[in-house]
Amino acid sequence: MVTNEKLNKSERIRRLFDGGMTVTEIAQFMGVRYQFAYNVVSYHVKQKEAQHASNNGLVSAGGIRVGV
Repeated sequence: MVTNEKLNKSERIRRLFDGGMTVTEIAQFMGVRYQFAYNVVSYHVKQKEAQHASNNGLVSAGGIRVGV
């Protein structure tokens, strides 16, 4: 996956996750700690769910893809 070098680490993590990579794959690919990648993705997923819920009046349960 190609990412723009001008993006900060957190934005790159969010885009890689949205592109289908797991948290484990992202952490390994970017050379960051798993916990950092997980925290970024976790917040990102919560933000997306909140936005989706406010747009549709729904509450949804989301998941974070993690690799083993």
